[in-house]
Amino acid sequence: MISYYATATLTEAPAGYDDWTNASTKAETDNIDALPTLKGEVTVTVDEDGNVTAEYTGIEDITNITVNPSHLDNYGEDIPVTVTVTAEGYQDLVVNTTVDYTKPEAPKLQGELIISDHVNGAFTVTYTGDEEVTIECTITPKSGAKTTTQGYNLPTYGTYVVYAKATAKDAAYEGDFVEATRELVWEKPAPTEKADAPNSKQDNYVYKDKSNGIYYNAVTVTLSQPESSDNEEYEIYYRIGVLNPETGQYDYPENYTLYENPFNVTEEGTYMVDAYAVAKDMLDSDHISVGFQVSVATSIEELFADKAVANVRYFNMAGQEMQQANGICITVYTFTDGTQVAVKVMK
Repeated sequence: MISYYATATLTEAPAGYDDWTNASTKAETDNIDALPTLKGEVTVTVDEDGNVTAEYTGIEDITNITVNPSHLDNYGEDIPVTVTVTAEGYQDLVVNTTVDYTKPEAPKLQGELIISDHVNGAFTVTYTGDEEVTIECTITPKSGAKTTTQGYNLPTYGTYVVYAKATAKDAAYEGDFVEATRELVWEKPAPTEKADAPNSKQDNYVYKDKSNGIYYNAVTVTLSQPESSDNEEYEIYYRIGVLNPETGQYDYPENYTLYENPFNVTEEGTYMVDAYAVAKDMLDSDHISVGFQVSVATSIEELFADKAVANVRYFNMAGQEMQQANGICITVYTFTDGTQVAVKVMK
């Protein structure tokens, strides 16, 4: 309770007092406890900055209202606060109460992330809100290599899991973020152009099996990539069919063989080589067919029945001419029409 004191001015000494001094002193020291109590309601409010204010609601006019403390520096619950309301002619209204000063909830990002479809591996990540954000994006293969890359481009053909995260640039959001995940598939486009068909070359040569005296008009077949083709991953596959005299059809093996080196055909018969090429990011080439015949005879004259031999010369494997055939050697026949045939004589 607050005590109020009054000072009286007297015009004559009261009964029982001898002089004015004693009477004045008595009046000043009387404690006046008869003031009425100020009534009403006090509402205390704390704003987000920690300022504490109070509002008095009642029928009386007040002269002052104070709050202690008037500002809070730290967040907390049940913080003591004293409010004093003053009005002339009334005892002060003193209210002791508590307040909660809680940290305001941080704002939240209102938008969402959208990961677009890709075009030739390139895609975009868009944030739909108004806040300024920083976007991070990672790309992880769904299978195979586990290397994760950054950015907005798929590294190559395949299936990927794209993860995007948007973080607010304003510190008031306290690290709030939104995220999105999407699977993107980049399929290798189907090729539309064919690889160039392989070139073919056949070289006839004659050899003689000395053990039986048989002459063979054999063939060497060479397959190659055309000069116009610059595909570095170019391969040729082939198979050799033999003419079946009963059916008139060529009998081929079921599977093709990868061509690596020229091959020789020395057995008597009629043949057809079926070959094609494959190249990276291209359709298989058209097939080519190379037909030839391997014939045998007991003499060079029989082998070349339409020609007449004019001259015969012998050479060893070092290319030196000999008087007569001896061991493995090369026999060169010159025909009357000027053509020559080199025959390798085998043991």
